[in-house]
Amino acid sequence: MKIVIVLFFALHTLLLAVVPNSDAAYTLGLIYKNGEGIQQDYKQAFKWLVESALEGNRDAQLEIGDMYYFGQGVTKNYKISYSWYMKAAKQGNARAQHVIGGMYFYGRGVKKDYQKAFEWFMKSSENDYVDVWPMIGYMYDNGYGVKKDYQKAFEWFMKSAENGLPVGQYNVGIMYANGRGVKKNYISAYAWFGLASSNGYDASGAIDKIEPKMTKNQIAIAQKYHPLESKQKSKIRDSAGTGFFVFKSKVLTNYHVIGSCKDIELIRKGYASVAKVTAKDANNDLAVLEAETANSNALKFRDGTGVRIGDEVVALGYSLDIGATIKLTSGSISALAGLEDETTRLQMSAPVEPGNSGGPLLDKSGHVVGVIYAKVEKSISGRLTQNVNLAIKANVAQMFLDANNVDYKIEPSSHVKDLSDIAEEARESVVKVICHH
Repeated sequence: MKIVIVLFFALHTLLLAVVPNSDAAYTLGLIYKNGEGIQQDYKQAFKWLVESALEGNRDAQLEIGDMYYFGQGVTKNYKISYSWYMKAAKQGNARAQHVIGGMYFYGRGVKKDYQKAFEWFMKSSENDYVDVWPMIGYMYDNGYGVKKDYQKAFEWFMKSAENGLPVGQYNVGIMYANGRGVKKNYISAYAWFGLASSNGYDASGAIDKIEPKMTKNQIAIAQKYHPLESKQKSKIRDSAGTGFFVFKSKVLTNYHVIGSCKDIELIRKGYASVAKVTAKDANNDLAVLEAETANSNALKFRDGTGVRIGDEVVALGYSLDIGATIKLTSGSISALAGLEDETTRLQMSAPVEPGNSGGPLLDKSGHVVGVIYAKVEKSISGRLTQNVNLAIKANVAQMFLDANNVDYKIEPSSHVKDLSDIAEEARESVVKVICHH
């Protein structure tokens, strides 16, 4: 012990002799404050740090601010703490600027002022102080001191998350879970919550809230996914389309909907299942999926005469932007061939949106007359088009099913139904096809 004390005072004397007094006093103050090699002594620490701080050392001013803020060796006093932090902040100390922002935000030692809080947080950020980024995101998320902007909030949370801050990772999860500033994605939310938890931030409550909204397969995917190891850190690369049951566990959809999937889910209200591809035809853009869970309803193909130009038709599908809610549109058959007189296709005026691919095209009796596969924005010549939407003819789909020994049913279209009845009867057979890449 005596040797340690002798060495310490030797170092003390050497520092005062060869280092500018403010720097030497600051170093000695830190040694006392942190108990590095000697017994911790806040009073001695305060003495040396004040000496350094009075000579303008901004780091010492920050430390004095901490001591008054936490009551270390002195009586806790937020106002005095604020004055010392401000001295350091004005000299560009990034952590002091962060703390000043916090004191304005919470009203400690100074009157609460969200606008000034935001200004100081931004100054700290400009000096590359990473710890302030989640707070900037929080300000944008709630509109404190700045106009509410969910997209900017998400960007600041993501910056902090990618830099390893657990609170940022948690808040990225919150944004994904609620669809604020980014498209709602429970898989991404779950993955970010898991990462935050592994880094010491308790996100168990948030996970408990979203788990009931997820399928078992989604949870399994999320548990394997590490956001920071993904090439696209900000999102899970999912795509989606539509499909419809033709018999028990058999679902018909487009090949381009499932062509590059690693995992496939089928979802509608009251139903969820994983699925695998059992047959595909890239040339005709068709595929058959086998659902793990069978469905009690299936659509029937139209028997007898085919559709004619002018016949009214109904399109059912799941648009990308409306989640698991089915959408119905209506129109008429405008041509019995595709853009270059493709005999396997037909054109209709029923509006088609992204996500409708693979959905059924039905006649006014609710029978399948085609499989939707595209909305055409431009013709082959490059000219803009209007109301040109394409479907694969029902007989082509039936030949594909026959070639792959897939059962389906046909029925004559004997009477016209109301659109609401068609939608009500068909919705139990149509599913959203989610493709996980």
